[in-house]
Order: sequence, then structure tokens, then C-alpha cells
Amino acid sequence: MKKIFLIIFFLLFSSNLSAKTTYLNCEEVIKEVREVTYESLYVEGEVIGSIFVKIKKKTVDIFYAYSGGESFELLINKKFKKTKLGFTVKAQYKDSEFRTKEFLKFIKPVDEYVYYRSSYFWTAGTSTDGENITDYDGAGRRETIEKTEYLKLIKNK
Repeated sequence: MKKIFLIIFFLLFSSNLSAKTTYLNCEEVIKEVREVTYESLYVEGEVIGSIFVKIKKKTVDIFYAYSGGESFELLINKKFKKTKLGFTVKAQYKDSEFRTKEFLKFIKPVDEYVYYRSSYFWTAGTSTDGENITDYDGAGRRETIEKTEYLKLIKNK
């Protein structure tokens, strides 16, 4: 029903890592809710869904699935910006009926990636539904997975 264009991508520390494709499964926990239309779905401290990431040399592919739901494309072939501790991805889209802003920061302080996400989504009201707003921050840890597992997770159930 709603299209969400989001962003997220990963950090790479060495030229060896940047040459290798990495696959991640990242569970997302709600950290702060600023404004939401459907409050029961966005509860601070609760798991809301998972991000599935494919990190390539200079770009990432990201899919998202709400808990118990089907996965959908968030970002495909999106360039990321390397930082001292990882990488960041930003994206936004705006027209008269739809707005979205996504910011994802992936850091790897030791051996494990963690991430932070700030997400804003707005759609205009329709004849059957009112205006929809979602504005929240999430965070989580990741699990490195194999390509076959990644492909299973991004397929719609």
C-alpha cells in the first residue's frame, strides 16, 4: 500500500573487505518515536523489523521487512560514504503526495557492525485513508549471513 524509499549502507575498513561482497541481517529496535500515525506499530524498545544488506565495493542494496511481513526494496545500488568507523547512506524523495528521508550509519568498532537509522515518511491523505506520518530512530546489531540466506530473506513470502 505504501512505498518507502529508504537508505542504508555499509562501511568497509580495508581494501580486502571492499573487494568482497558482504551480506548482513540487521534486526531493528525502535529507539525514539517523534511522530507516528499508527502508534501501536512503533513502540520504543520493541523490534519493528529487519534490514537485509548486500555491501559491494562502492554500493549497497538494502531490503526491509517489518516483523512477520514480506521484504521490500529500500535502496538498490546506492553509493555509500566511508567514515573513520564505517559508512553512511542518505536518501530522500519529495513530491506533493509522498516524502521520505532516510539516514543510516553503520559502524564497526571491533568485529561486529552496529547501525543507527533515522527514518521519516509522509503520505498525503486519500479518499479512503488519512494522512500518514512516520518519524522515528532505530538501531540494531547485525548478523553476517551467506548469500543464499540473504536471497531467501529478500524474497517475498
